[in-house]
Amino acid sequence: MTGALRLGPIDDADGALEPGAGQSVAQLAILHLIGNSIFLISLGCLYYCVRSKWIRWAAYIEGFHLYEHLMLTVTAYFLGKPVGLSTLFGGAGMIGSREFAVGYRVSWHFAMNLLPMPFAMIGLMEHMRSRAIPTQAVLLPRNR
Repeated sequence: MTGALRLGPIDDADGALEPGAGQSVAQLAILHLIGNSIFLISLGCLYYCVRSKWIRWAAYIEGFHLYEHLMLTVTAYFLGKPVGLSTLFGGAGMIGSREFAVGYRVSWHFAMNLLPMPFAMIGLMEHMRSRAIPTQAVLLPRNR
């Protein structure tokens, strides 16, 4: 099948094997889909238990990130290269060098992996703070 995702080792433009060539593109894409799905399901469960705008925004961001991985996987399979926002829709190599394309994609994914966690933590901390007993309301026994 022409243009289909190669299930063998990953080659660069020169035909030389890249580091970690024993892993295939399909395996990495599926691994990322599973990991991001687990995180989104976890955020959904947290939002079910703790209704917070912060946790809802974390779920939105992670949902977009999961959609990006789904898009990268599907386009890699059908077009032979991943196309998505993190690859500048397949044109990152046209803007700069290969190092720029890799750096942009890694930075984009770093931000998308980093953002939801503090949002969820803020929402959870606000929930815990609202349920805490104020210190002035606690009556301590006096020593006589």
